[in-house]
Amino acid sequence: MKRFLVLFVLLSVTALAACKPSVVPSPTPDATLSATPIAVPSATTSDLPDTTLPQSAGATPGGLASPTPAKSPSLTPVAPGLTPTPDFVASASPTIDPAPTATPTAPPTEPPVFPSSSPMTYPDLSDLTFADLSRMSFGLSRGHGAWFAEIDLASDGSFCGYFYDANMGETGPGYSDGTRYYCAFDGEFTSLRKVGNYEYSMICQSMEQEGTPGETVIDEDIRYITATPPGFRNGVEFILYLPGKRVSELPDAFKQWVGLDSAWGVDFDNMEVYPYFGLYQVEDKFGFY
Repeated sequence: MKRFLVLFVLLSVTALAACKPSVVPSPTPDATLSATPIAVPSATTSDLPDTTLPQSAGATPGGLASPTPAKSPSLTPVAPGLTPTPDFVASASPTIDPAPTATPTAPPTEPPVFPSSSPMTYPDLSDLTFADLSRMSFGLSRGHGAWFAEIDLASDGSFCGYFYDANMGETGPGYSDGTRYYCAFDGEFTSLRKVGNYEYSMICQSMEQEGTPGETVIDEDIRYITATPPGFRNGVEFILYLPGKRVSELPDAFKQWVGLDSAWGVDFDNMEVYPYFGLYQVEDKFGFY
């Protein structure tokens, strides 16, 4: 019975609406109903039977269902920073951008500069032995011509060496290619002891050479004369300088034999300490490098 009453009310409302002009919205492409209300005759609810229907989802107050709009793609709320995609649900775990990679620092184009005024330090050995000097070589040269002497040390203090001097201008009958002074020798150092900062003393206990000094032989247009090794003879003292010896404490004669004007070319003017081993014959003032 209630259904017939509802239908009667709807037909009555429709008939009354047809008798009076109403504001009808312009049709839309989707034929969606306008939200503007339609003018209807005034009536009191007391004159009408109770036709209230239970309100359901989508219904408006008064019992009339709302017009259904055209369906549009559903958009699911997504996490901030993500682009919404129709008909797709955003992932519960948002995408996290990787941490920025640190740009490596380019290596320096030039090597670091260290203060040149800071000299290198060396240990001032106090228990040096001949075994520590084994296989060391020391040379003596004037820096011009072919005047040269050299010795090699052994672990027991013994040594062997040679001397050589070439004078191409000393010619004569049968030796037009000049004169050679030479000798081979060996000997022994003893009494090694520390006598100062970075210096030791030792004695040439013995020395022997091959041949007789002054002996002459001519061979293939060259004259060979047996010479005496410079600075080596029995009983003379030698001073051994260790790396670290202050240049200001070195004898001038030693620096002349080893300095810039010599064959070795050591620049004493630009160093505070001597960075090499050195050998100095005290009596004749020979400096070996």
